[in-house]
Amino acid sequence: MLKRTTLVIALFFCGFLASAQSPTVKWKFKTQDKVLAPPVISEQTLYIGSEDGNFYALNTKTGSEKWHFNTRDRIMGKATIHQNSVIFESGNIFYALDKETGKEIWKYDPGSALWAYKIDPWDDKRSSGTVHEGIFYSGTSLGGVIGLDVKTGERKVMIPSEYGQPVRTTPSILGSKLFFGDWAGKVYAYSLEQEKLLWKKETYEKKLYESFGGIVSEILPYKGRLYFGARNHNLQVMEDISGNMVWTYADSTGGWIVGDPVIEDNTLYIGGSDNLSMFAFNPENGALKWKFKAGQNIYTKPVIIGLYLIFTSGNGYKVKDPGNLFIVDKKNGELVSKLELPMGSFSSPATDGSNIYFGNYDGYVYAIELK
Repeated sequence: MLKRTTLVIALFFCGFLASAQSPTVKWKFKTQDKVLAPPVISEQTLYIGSEDGNFYALNTKTGSEKWHFNTRDRIMGKATIHQNSVIFESGNIFYALDKETGKEIWKYDPGSALWAYKIDPWDDKRSSGTVHEGIFYSGTSLGGVIGLDVKTGERKVMIPSEYGQPVRTTPSILGSKLFFGDWAGKVYAYSLEQEKLLWKKETYEKKLYESFGGIVSEILPYKGRLYFGARNHNLQVMEDISGNMVWTYADSTGGWIVGDPVIEDNTLYIGGSDNLSMFAFNPENGALKWKFKAGQNIYTKPVIIGLYLIFTSGNGYKVKDPGNLFIVDKKNGELVSKLELPMGSFSSPATDGSNIYFGNYDGYVYAIELK
């Protein structure tokens, strides 16, 4: 059934692109502040937080609001759906809500407001959660990865980062190993089974400037290796068993390669910051397959549908400048189509097979129809 659904989606988008139609706005939903959080979709409902302090559940077909929950603090990270609950962080506090009604199930408050918002002006990404054996794991601004009982919110695990460095990565779990990176540029491997640190590795030798080096993307395990983006012009790939470097790609512009990675059909896709590019690499050896010059910063995670790579962009220095939704050929990086947005988008898009959804700096959540 999954293969059939994937084929239908691929044919749908191939038909759209063959007809040379431009993507159009199907609906948009207004919040009261910028929307940096990526959306998550479940059963024709889109869940997303805004910096207005509200977490919203929207109808994917119409954009109408089903419910909202006010936290009184900014929401920047992607929520996690687990069974009947939706879990997210706002101002260092973690909430679990009933996904149908928006009623609070539990709340975990660590009791500190340290780094509850941004560490610097470009701190636009937050850890999302990973559920494993009844525990919700997430990076925290207070340092390390926290593990909360998914049903009660009781703290079960605390994996510290060195010197309490904030953690912006979404932790990844492979078997009984958990991987994450911190603001100081260190990557950690932790055994959940043995409850001990397996290894810790630095990703640079010298901090070139104050905002340099932090690991802020998802960490993607793939065929014994770890792929991730960082505030570093050297894209580095590690062995998951040891943390040793496998290959490195040095960006000649000095720009960060800071997006969330995606691997499909033996190709690694990842976005960059001041290099203003989307990159495609051979994940085995780091050979560059192509580079698409978007002309804007790409902090986000692309969506792959059929033959196409879809992603958002914006000007990280002038965030109210227009942004873009790009559709490129995933094989060669050639532009297929794009939609100009009123302001920059630093919200990773999601799809349900019919539309593309994302947040924007103008305070709207957008649904883009591709037919």
